[in-house]
Amino acid sequence: MSTPRAARRLRFWPQSLAGQLVALLLLALVGSQLVAGLLFLGERRDALLAVQRDHILARTATAARLLAASAPQRHAEVLAAASSRELRFALAPGRRGESGLGEVGRGEMGRLERRLAGELAGLLQGTPAGPPHVELRPLGAPPRLGLRLAVPLEGVGWLTAETQGPLRPRGLAAPAVAALLVSALAVVLVTVVTVRRVTRPLRRLADAAESFGRGEPGAPLEVEGPAEARRTIAAFNEMRARVRRFLDDRVALLAAISHDLRTPITALRLRAELVEDAETREKMLATLEELQRMVEATLHFARAEAAAEPTRRTDLAALVEALVADFAETGRPATYAGPDSLTAELRPDAVRRLLRNLIDNALTYGQEAEVTLQRTDGGVEIRVDDRGPGIAPEQRERVFDPFARLESSRSRETGGVGLGLSIARSLARSHGGDVTLHTAPGGGLRAKVTLPLG
Repeated sequence: MSTPRAARRLRFWPQSLAGQLVALLLLALVGSQLVAGLLFLGERRDALLAVQRDHILARTATAARLLAASAPQRHAEVLAAASSRELRFALAPGRRGESGLGEVGRGEMGRLERRLAGELAGLLQGTPAGPPHVELRPLGAPPRLGLRLAVPLEGVGWLTAETQGPLRPRGLAAPAVAALLVSALAVVLVTVVTVRRVTRPLRRLADAAESFGRGEPGAPLEVEGPAEARRTIAAFNEMRARVRRFLDDRVALLAAISHDLRTPITALRLRAELVEDAETREKMLATLEELQRMVEATLHFARAEAAAEPTRRTDLAALVEALVADFAETGRPATYAGPDSLTAELRPDAVRRLLRNLIDNALTYGQEAEVTLQRTDGGVEIRVDDRGPGIAPEQRERVFDPFARLESSRSRETGGVGLGLSIARSLARSHGGDVTLHTAPGGGLRAKVTLPLG
């Protein structure tokens, strides 16, 4: 059972197959791009930092050569020209070995400082300079490394170079972001087109299955789409044809049996008329009359089932109100409550027969019928309340069986053969709805009909 928290988590998750595939593919794409981006950014950062350090070393070596080759009065001009906002050069007096920098560190930092000092010494070859010193120091928050260098120049002093900010790569990986957006857009477009092509036959299959469940005739579906969809559609077409043949054969058999029973019933009635004992003759004729009504009701039901009424848009409110008015005009107490108009996709003759059976039952066994029409989520609800003795809860399902009668509340003298509720439920279910029995709020029986809007 889903919890409210789980429902909130799934609220924004798409429900369609196309939406779910797009969401999953986008998540996979973004996840893979993030992992690749992190790896790429790490390598890019290291490469740019190396380029930046090499550039600083090359500028320092160039400034040292210029200072060594220029006159002392030009040193200030050289330092000003070589300096920039990121890297400042200065000259400091001092003896050889007095760089003003700290000792070379240990571990990874020390190895890097020694490596940079060695690279700078290589760049200074041919320049009258001693071994350079390099120091890496933390700058900024979060801390990043800054670089300080000192080169002893013969007859000049110590050339110092110091970065004014931490070493870090500049700029965003705009091409990587653009590639991610282009890839995501391509995935969305390809997925939507592909899923629509795959799900189109499945949507048609779902519509056909829904209409077949409501008893509507339909032509076989065109077999199209991927192999799995084609197999499913072909199997559905075959299943629908078999079910339709079975139902048609059953209805035809029922109609044939009911029709053929007329002749022996008529013959038995003629023979019963010849019975001399009046009491026995009346009982036999009453039994034959009841049997005749059962046969006629069954034949009528079979003919109605065999009729293929098309589904069409119908004003259900007008249909129900007119039906109740027909009962009221005959002097039977039937009332209607509900909207003036409510349109639904249904078979009007079947629904009219369904409601006529329920209203007639309510008037016959409950003295009056109160019919209420109400729209619900995804469908409509029709309630038929009476003021009769009702039906015990444990008996309410049994009365839907064909020819079922409850002697405590339905006597044979009141009419009916026990097919009314069975026919009503069959017609409701053929629309994708149902008929259920309940206790009416004011006592008596409530027959509740639920139907889809279409």
